[in-house]
Amino acid sequence: MKIRKENVAGANYFTLANECGLEVTLCDYGAAVYEIRYDGHPMSVGPLDKKTFLHCDYYGKTVGRLSGRVKQGKLSFNGKVYQMPQNEGDTCLHSGPGCLSFQHFESELTDKGILFSYFSIGGESGLPGNVHVKVIYELEPNEPVFSMRYECQSDIDTPIGLLNHNYYNLGGEPTILEHTLQIDASKVATLDDEMVPVGFENVDDITDFRKPKLIGRDVRNPVLINHRVNGYDHIYLLDGKPGKAILEGPEYGLEAISEAPCLVCYSTNYPLPSLKMNNGQMNRMYSGLTLEFGELPNTYALCSAKDGFSRSTHLRFYKKDRRE
Repeated sequence: MKIRKENVAGANYFTLANECGLEVTLCDYGAAVYEIRYDGHPMSVGPLDKKTFLHCDYYGKTVGRLSGRVKQGKLSFNGKVYQMPQNEGDTCLHSGPGCLSFQHFESELTDKGILFSYFSIGGESGLPGNVHVKVIYELEPNEPVFSMRYECQSDIDTPIGLLNHNYYNLGGEPTILEHTLQIDASKVATLDDEMVPVGFENVDDITDFRKPKLIGRDVRNPVLINHRVNGYDHIYLLDGKPGKAILEGPEYGLEAISEAPCLVCYSTNYPLPSLKMNNGQMNRMYSGLTLEFGELPNTYALCSAKDGFSRSTHLRFYKKDRRE
């Protein structure tokens, strides 16, 4: 495996490349995935400028301690209510402005990649416990497989809900409207008027991806456009253990497998149009799709003082005419 390192505006970028054409650039600010390339083509989409990338929304970053929305910022855990920052009206989004996405992580090389680590003190984002967070990114040496793993240890029991907020666009297409998506999920979260999950219901014709379906078929459906989602911004409860999703563009595909129980799909419904992206395009609506494998909303997972917490996700990229 080849590794290159670059410092931009105080942040370290590491580019890992294996023997079969998979290249991943990672950043220690937010334990982030800056870019994924395979076979010489971009598989992910995000800000081109690396300095802009650092503070530009959640592109590619690790989100936590708790991802998603918490109503009124009030989280109930073990009989107590914890007040989290309210950074989206009355709602807490992704643990507020001081979340993991905007923290510097320590970094060290592993046999197959990079380990990022961060010590989150008790009270950060209003949450209990001192938590040592590890984010491990690895490339298989002879396969087009990129893995991400979370490992956490806490001094007391605490809720945890980490995910990676990468946007996928396989091959550098202008949008993902001609991509097909398949998700092993028969239930999707219902949302209140503030986009906070309130339960799960069976998928309907618009949200059903159990068989491969063009994203562009329903993404502009009035049911979605007239709601605040303005496209896909849905939390799926995965049927399998592990859960699985397959995304395919015109030439390239991605098979994603994860231990996490849920998958968030967001179709770039509110782009920043002045932002130049790494695929040569200006940012636009539906320019990328997230595949955010994470925990159950509202309850999250337990990072126990005894056993900690761990989750793994594996991404396999392929060219459709020679799928491996």
